[in-house]
Amino acid sequence: MISIIIPSFGRASLCGLVSSIQSGATSAGLRYETDYEIVVALDVRAQLPTQVSIGSVRVVRASDIGVNRARNEGALQSRGQLLWFLDDDTELMGSESFAAIHEIFQDPLIDAAGGDYVSADDSDWSERGYNSFCSIWRATAGEHELEQLLGGTLVVRKSAWELASGFDEHIEYGGAETAFVQRLKKNAYRAKPSRKVVFRTELSVRHRPGARGLKAWMTLAYRQGARRADTASELPEMQHRFQRACKFLRAQDVKTLASLVSFSAPYLVSSRIGRIRRR
Repeated sequence: MISIIIPSFGRASLCGLVSSIQSGATSAGLRYETDYEIVVALDVRAQLPTQVSIGSVRVVRASDIGVNRARNEGALQSRGQLLWFLDDDTELMGSESFAAIHEIFQDPLIDAAGGDYVSADDSDWSERGYNSFCSIWRATAGEHELEQLLGGTLVVRKSAWELASGFDEHIEYGGAETAFVQRLKKNAYRAKPSRKVVFRTELSVRHRPGARGLKAWMTLAYRQGARRADTASELPEMQHRFQRACKFLRAQDVKTLASLVSFSAPYLVSSRIGRIRRR
């Protein structure tokens, strides 16, 4: 069984995600509560949107604030052998994800897999820029010996999640997925170095982080920079990943490149200022 765990603030976008899961699962011939389940892990401050039927999801109330706490508590109460973590501002793009998960985890050496963020056709520049920013960050961290996956779409064996002690609940602004992968490698790969974490495009999701505007994104970047010391594991410096970055950029269209530049420049500056102020 696949347990689909959705940490949620109760945003209306949760309705679209649940609908896309149900549609994709039906197309893949999967039965609810037999082949898959949907576990919505609500933030302690949130309410389930009225459009989501209680009969179509299982609701877990997190005991405290924080996306990583919600992820962990949802995983603890799940019944599946595979845990698929999806953020509530994403949507599945079809049924291919379910077939891919079945095929990927036929390999007993694969512990975790993930995809990218894809922008909708009507996404504004900030949404497109943020999604591209996340994708290049993921892509430059490796294609074979992966150092991170994106938290918005991450599938992991429950046994591996337990081995890595779940997500670090002390990490508030980014880095939890990287820290999770690093802990998984440290705990599992020391004894069995042939185990793997993989990237698959079939697990990519449509991501709508919201048209927040430049000020809101810069504020978020500042906070992430200020909390960087809380991140248990950091990625290598960008200069060590330059070649992979160039490969990623060559594959993008002009619109995506323009949005990436206009988004990432102020974002990185704000993050850096936050790190300096923290010191």
